[in-house]
Amino acid sequence: MPKIVTAAQNVAAVPSFAPTLATVALVGAMVAILIGRAERRSEEEEAEERAEAAVPIRRILEDDEEAVSPVIATILMVAITVVLAGVLYIWAGSLAGGADAKVEPTISWSTTTCKTTTCVPGTGDALDPEDIHFQILIEDSPDDYRTGAIRVDVETNSGTYQFDLFNASVYGVSPQEQAVPTLVVFNDETTAAADDPNGNIFTSFGVGDQIFVRFRVPPTEDTGTLGEVIGASTVKVIYTPTSRIIKQFDLLVDPSGDTGTITSV
Repeated sequence: MPKIVTAAQNVAAVPSFAPTLATVALVGAMVAILIGRAERRSEEEEAEERAEAAVPIRRILEDDEEAVSPVIATILMVAITVVLAGVLYIWAGSLAGGADAKVEPTISWSTTTCKTTTCVPGTGDALDPEDIHFQILIEDSPDDYRTGAIRVDVETNSGTYQFDLFNASVYGVSPQEQAVPTLVVFNDETTAAADDPNGNIFTSFGVGDQIFVRFRVPPTEDTGTLGEVIGASTVKVIYTPTSRIIKQFDLLVDPSGDTGTITSV
């Protein structure tokens, strides 16, 4: 039976809307009751004033002890509005700021220039000129993240190239093993699920994973010529749910396409 590579699930919890909706409904009901009572009180007072038009002023002042109720109702409405605004502000802040704190990857990286199959000078087989590349290795990460949530952008003088790491043309191989070359290649350190009866393999973006960036942009057609050297370029590793650049590297490849340097930013 063929193995199935499945994206690992690591979705941060999202605060529930239910408490906020309940609070809004309760406050709305209280405000409606207060407004209704204030209106009824105002109508009753107007009727009393018309009925007691002939009563001396002193009597009116003595009987008008409850005339402040509309003022109290207004103060309560303002206070409730302020409290509600505070609740909504705190909730919105926790939803926006808290989400970034939970899902923003914090990763340690190492980089190497690879001219042989082992990426170690003097060992392994020499790579063809079109397969020479930079290796970006994840050395440490507190958590694994969804492979499909990571995108790599390569900005060169001729344009910007974007690669989703879970794309079939980019995922799962090394540059020299690709049937159709791409500028960026992702080599995933997959893990087998111990509790999966079929031995299916699960993928995530974490420790041991490698991103490869070629020195040359592969030609769109097989013309038998080497691709354009990327020269001075920038690589950005982007966490797409928050559109944040989680890591950036500056690349410099000499015009011959034979040597290059990579610097962490």
